[in-house]
Amino acid sequence: MPERLKPFPAGYSPEVSPEWEAMAKRINRTFLRAVTRKIDIKGKENIPKDIKTSSYIIAVNHLGWAEALFLLDVFPKWIHWMSKQESFDHKLLGPIFRLLGFFPVRRGELDRRALQTAADLLGKERILGMAPEGTRGRGKEFGKLKEAKHGTIFVAFKTGAPIIPTAVWGTEELLPLIEENGLKLKDLTGFKPPEVHVRIGKPFAQHFEVDPGKVTRKQLKALTTNLMLEIRDLLPSKYHGFYAEAEKQPL
Repeated sequence: MPERLKPFPAGYSPEVSPEWEAMAKRINRTFLRAVTRKIDIKGKENIPKDIKTSSYIIAVNHLGWAEALFLLDVFPKWIHWMSKQESFDHKLLGPIFRLLGFFPVRRGELDRRALQTAADLLGKERILGMAPEGTRGRGKEFGKLKEAKHGTIFVAFKTGAPIIPTAVWGTEELLPLIEENGLKLKDLTGFKPPEVHVRIGKPFAQHFEVDPGKVTRKQLKALTTNLMLEIRDLLPSKYHGFYAEAEKQPL
C-alpha cells in the first residue's frame, strides 16, 4: 500500500479517553462561544435517552469542518467522524484530526478498513458522525445539499445502528472556503461572529424495514434519498440544493 494511503500511523486508534473527552468538550465549548454571536439549537428532545449506552450514526449536511465542533457541543457523547484521507495527510490538520478521534476514508472507492473501523466503533456503543454527501458544494453550489453517496446507509445496514438526521448552518461564515478563495487578511480583520443554527431530527430507522441480506442498489438509493429528505426538512430552503424538489421514495 502506498505511504499516503495508510489510514493510521502505527498504534493509532480513534478512541479517546474519558478524561480527554471531558477536557476537550470544555475547551471546544469555550472556543465556540468566543467565535459565534449566538448558537441556536432546536430538537434536543429528539436525542435518544439511551445515547450514552448505545450506538448511533449522526448524519449531517456538509458545509465545512465546523459542524463537527458544534455537534460535539450539542451531543452528550463523543462523536467519531469519518473524514477524507487528504485531511490526515496534511501536516497541521492530520495530528489535530487524530487527536479528535477522527478516522480517514479514501473517497471514490470501497475503503474496507474505514468501514471496519466504523463498525468496530459502533460495536463498542460509540457514536459515528458522517456527512452522506461526502463533499461540500463549490462555487454557486456552496452550502447547498449535493447528491449523497450510499455510504451512511451501507454502514447502518452493516451495524444495525439507527441514524440521527441533523442539520447545521451558519458555520460557513466562520471562515471562507479556503480551497477556492485563499485566506485573506480582510477575512480575519473583518470577521463578525455568526449566528449558528443546529437542528436535530428524530432517529431515522427506515433501513430496518429492509432485509440487509437482500437489499438492492435501488433500495439503497431510495433509503439514501429518504435520509437526505429528513436532513433537508431541517434546513432553510436556500440550502436544499439537489433535494429541493425530491420526494420520499418507496422501498
